Amino acid sequence: MKYTLLLVAILVATRSFCQDTIIKTNGYVIPCRVLWADHYKVHYKHRVTDTLGHMYVLADSVYMIKYANGQKSFNKKLVQDTNTLWHFDEMSMVQRAKCDADEYYAGWRGAKAASAWGGFLIGPVLGLIPTFATASKQPKDKRLGCPAPELMKNADYAQAYRHEAHKIKRKKAWNGYALGVFLDVAFGVLLVI
Repeated sequence: MKYTLLLVAILVATRSFCQDTIIKTNGYVIPCRVLWADHYKVHYKHRVTDTLGHMYVLADSVYMIKYANGQKSFNKKLVQDTNTLWHFDEMSMVQRAKCDADEYYAGWRGAKAASAWGGFLIGPVLGLIPTFATASKQPKDKRLGCPAPELMKNADYAQAYRHEAHKIKRKKAWNGYALGVFLDVAFGVLLVI
């Protein structure tokens, strides 16, 4: 029984690392799990933002799909016509910005630390002050951690990236406050006991 569970755990672990990859004509790589593809769209679930449900890209903007088993599927129309214009779908730029912010934005650490220390050192009620202060501020541009600065020139991408980064910062600040209050209460209980 012990070896069966170990075998199942290994199979599940190796399956979770397998992924498909969509390579678009503009060079953008989407790590995902391809659900299905037809002549018009390629439907997939993004590896990072699996909670969004399934998304799609237009088949004309896909250069190649690499499947987890090693197979490759090329867009024959684009391979034959090398003068095809590259185009950005505005919705895909917004989705890309959200995915990039989830993966690359790390400026939330200071907000979480300030909220946690505030909740722990000055208590649950007064600890709300640093939490509100850090959660309400937009992240500074130098802390955004955008993977490609030239993408920030696209207005839709920049707005979506900043919005998602602020959303992440707010969430992490409130998580830090909850952690600080929990530690404050736990420390108080340990002192009483």
